[in-house]
Amino acid sequence: MESPIPSQIRVGFVGVGHLGKLLAMSLLRAGYAVTVTDLNRAGAESLLAAGALWADTPRAAAARSDCVINCLPSPAAVSACLEGVDGALAGLAPGGTWIDMSTNDALEVRRIAALAAEKGIRTLECPVTGGVHTAAVGQITGLVGGDEKVFKEHESMLASMTHPVIYVGELGKASTLKVITNMLAFITQWAAGEALMLAKAADIDLGRAYEGIKHSSGTAGRSRSRPNSCSTGVTTSSFRWISRART
Repeated sequence: MESPIPSQIRVGFVGVGHLGKLLAMSLLRAGYAVTVTDLNRAGAESLLAAGALWADTPRAAAARSDCVINCLPSPAAVSACLEGVDGALAGLAPGGTWIDMSTNDALEVRRIAALAAEKGIRTLECPVTGGVHTAAVGQITGLVGGDEKVFKEHESMLASMTHPVIYVGELGKASTLKVITNMLAFITQWAAGEALMLAKAADIDLGRAYEGIKHSSGTAGRSRSRPNSCSTGVTTSSFRWISRART
């Protein structure tokens, strides 16, 4: 049987903040029928202007959809939007799919997935990494966990929002890997701050220090992608943060 074309797949999107809005817009550009909901309707105006439909609750968004995606700021927010009378799980029909694109706890993803399975709903996780700016052009990395067959069914849709799309393994593994990537990012940022503090102490111009580091064996992707924070942050908030940590 041929796969349905994008316009035949109905997607509910819960959480259209700074990142979620960009992911949902990529779905609209790819031709998917999208229904959105958020605590702040004003934040969805650009999506509504682009053709998305509005729903007042996650349940209402799910009732119009074959697949529900959420992109929310915390595990508690995910739980609140999935469970309960107005939660997405109450509206999504058996055979539907829930995809969590939040940075979530692996145990929490598995817990809600078990509730979904009782209703005949399948689950994937697809946390993203690479910076919000990359989501605007569909180039943010997607890390996927869950049943591989379910992933294959939704791979094209996920690829319309993320690139590359990397299948990590069973449910929970992608959430764990996302936290690992965050840890590496924080370590790199901390190390860059320490290095620039040394340069500052030696009275080296920070702009020149940044250029030297960028073209050296000591460079890192985070330093290249955020030059302003690396070259100026040492004298502002990052310096105060590091100084407090030492006291």
